[in-house]
Amino acid sequence: MKKFELDEDCIYILKTEFSKDAKEIKLYESFLSEDEIYKASRFRLINLTNNYITSRGILRKILSYYLDIKPSSVKFSYTPNGKPFVENSPLKFNLSHTKTIVVYAFTLTDEIGIDTERLRVIPDSIRIAERFFSSYERADLRNVPRDQIDYAFLNCWTRKESFIKASGEGLSYSLKNFSVSVIPESAPGVLWIKDKEYEANEWALHDINISSDHLSSLAVKNKFKKIVYCDSHI
Repeated sequence: MKKFELDEDCIYILKTEFSKDAKEIKLYESFLSEDEIYKASRFRLINLTNNYITSRGILRKILSYYLDIKPSSVKFSYTPNGKPFVENSPLKFNLSHTKTIVVYAFTLTDEIGIDTERLRVIPDSIRIAERFFSSYERADLRNVPRDQIDYAFLNCWTRKESFIKASGEGLSYSLKNFSVSVIPESAPGVLWIKDKEYEANEWALHDINISSDHLSSLAVKNKFKKIVYCDSHI
């Protein structure tokens, strides 16, 4: 495998559908470490097991191109909150998946986070927002036309999740401790961070157009990155 060059000013996005081919899944499984194989075995449903194997296998394949090593030789370390990284490498990466697709983001020098959700009806969207979203976001959501509520809710949710993943705070970080733009037509952005108001302007959020039936958001602590969409067969 030949190492490829990355531009420090770019974030690279790759999207692929989950494989249902048994031979391909077996290949991805051969890339995994013992702890990853164990984690895969803990899922109760076979499709969840296969999706985990596929998403991690493809991640290893992407990283192997840059690191110029075999996919099985990629060694992950983890932050205290569980975010994976590769030691002694400037490459930053993140992934998110639904039942049908997985999307990856990778770049140099800046922490990133990505989240994707399938567009769908959320019966309890207002109740969930009232419980978990910031007061600013709740107020904005109340002003959204009823036929746009589900879209606005998922728009907000993916933006918040991508920010949490980029910040490295982990799932314990309260969704009420920061605000993002909510209105579907509004520019994506981090508007407020509790006790760190000065940091909000340092973050950039991007809407990622990877699928007509999904909403995806990317967070990065750098406002001047260019988004590059990669071939899904990298």
